Amino acid sequence: MDKNSILGLSIIGLIIIAYSIYTQPSVEEINAAKQRRDSITMVETNAKEASILAEQKSQVVIADSTTEISDSVKAELEKQKFGDFASASQGVEQILTLENNLVKVSLSSKGGKIKSVQLKDYKTWDGKPLYLMNNDSNVFNLSLSAQNRIINTEELYFTASGTAGTKILSTCDFLQEIKNTLSLHIHFRIIPIW
Repeated sequence: MDKNSILGLSIIGLIIIAYSIYTQPSVEEINAAKQRRDSITMVETNAKEASILAEQKSQVVIADSTTEISDSVKAELEKQKFGDFASASQGVEQILTLENNLVKVSLSSKGGKIKSVQLKDYKTWDGKPLYLMNNDSNVFNLSLSAQNRIINTEELYFTASGTAGTKILSTCDFLQEIKNTLSLHIHFRIIPIW
C-alpha cells in the first residue's frame, strides 16, 4: 500500500465515525423509543391475559345430560359467567316495533339490538320489501370488561320502558317519540383502565 491508499482509507474511516456520531439519536428520541417498546409489551401482555380469560370463559362446566341441574346451581353458574349481570342474562326475547308511514324498525330485547329496518315506500327489483337491515345482516354487541370477566351485551336481556307494541307515528314526531317512549336500560359501571 502506498501513501495515497492509506490516506484515502483514513479519510473514509473518519467520515464513517463522524457520520455515526452526527446521526445518533438524542436522549428524547431514545426515551420515546423505549416508551414505545414498553407500551407494545404492555399491549401484548394485555392481549395474552385477555386470551387466557377467554379460554377460562370457554371452559364452562358442562353438565351431563342425564343429571338434572338444580336452580341454585344454574343461578351460581350464571353468576360466575356474568357477575352482577346474571339477572339480565335470563329472559324472553321480545320484538318491539316502531313504525310510521315511511319506515318500520324492529328492536329486540335480547342484546338491545335493531333486528330490521324496512323502507315502506320501496321494493326490491323482484317486488319484495326493501330492508336496510335485517336479522341476518347485522351484528350489534358491546364487550364490557367488568369484575375480571368479559360481558357481551348480545347475551343480555334488556327491558323497554314506556309502551310496547306497534305505534303509528307521524313523520315529524318519529324520532322524538322514540326518544320519549322507548328506551332500553341496563345498569353498569365503566371503569377505565389506564
